[in-house]
This record gives sequence, structure tokens and C-alpha cells, in this order.
Amino acid sequence: MLEYNERVAVSRLILPALFQDPKARRDPDTITLDEFGRLYPQAFRECEREFPDLVRERRERPLKLSDRSKHHMQESIRVKFMTRLFFADHLKEYEKMREIGDTLNQSHASLRDYYDVSTPEVECLVEVITDDPLVYGARLMGGGFGGSVLALTTAENTQALIDRVQNEFYGPRGRDGLGEGAVMVSTPGDGLESLNL
Repeated sequence: MLEYNERVAVSRLILPALFQDPKARRDPDTITLDEFGRLYPQAFRECEREFPDLVRERRERPLKLSDRSKHHMQESIRVKFMTRLFFADHLKEYEKMREIGDTLNQSHASLRDYYDVSTPEVECLVEVITDDPLVYGARLMGGGFGGSVLALTTAENTQALIDRVQNEFYGPRGRDGLGEGAVMVSTPGDGLESLNL
């Protein structure tokens, strides 16, 4: 939980305080909570309120800033790219799916390399999924440190992918992924709609 709270504190409180300060050195590699408290006492008090265990346990431990900042900035760019991609009429569906899949893969790599929230088990699962040539891309979902993996594939490949994941990931661990609800299939819909209640 401390690792998760550290990521949240950095993204919600520490990086915004640094970016709003015109005198701050841009993208310092690390900062301790003690340093943050001296430089930004108001934001630090908020951090103490929201994350008392983090402040108590890790006051002097350097928190990564540069890598976390890279992830946030690149993820913002990826979100804008994906938004434009969904409305790109000049691309065929297959081309859009490839671009979306590549973007999912980039996002996963960023979560793994810059945000440090992946685990060896998640990496193994992502490798099993992306070794399937009919998978466009995969990405860690949720808060990390385990979590879920989103895989983008075709409807026709869904059962083969489920079988592959069961045989190569869940089976060797003595688990039934589909039976225990760890494997879920989700299909796109029309999006939001008004309900007349």
C-alpha cells in the first residue's frame, strides 16, 4: 500500500506543486518528503492528511519524480492520440486496431519502466498474451502491483486467446482463469446513452 500511496502522492500533490512553482528546477530526479515539506509546506500538510503512513514511514526516502513525470506526460500524449485515432475516418479498422494496440503496448512499457507498478507475474501474462500474433496490444490496468491486463484482439480470436492464457499462464499455476472469473471478455458497445426513467 505504501508503494501505491507513494505513486498517488507524487502524481496528485508533489508534481503539481513543482510544476506550478516558477522557481522550481524542472524534472528533478528525486525529492524526499522532508525536502518537499520545507519547499511546499501547504502541499506537504495535505500529503500528511491524505497519506499519514507514507509520511511517517518514508520521510527521508528519495521519491522518483523524473520517471513518474515522464509517464504522466507521455500518457497524456497517448490519450490525445487515441482520441484522434477513434475519429480518424481515413484509416481502415485494421489500421486503427494496430495503432491502438501499439499505443497500449507503449502505455504498458511506461507503467513498467517509468511508474514501476508492474510485477513479474503481470509481465509473464503480458508476454503470453502478446506472443499471440492476433493480439494487437496489451496493458496493465488498475493501480498496478498485480492488477489486471487488458488485451486487444478480434472477436474470432477470443477463445483461442483464452485457451492460450489458460494453458500457458493459469494452468501451470494450478488455476482455472475463466472458471474463477480472472478472465473476462468485454466487447465494445455504443457508449453512453440517456435513460428515460
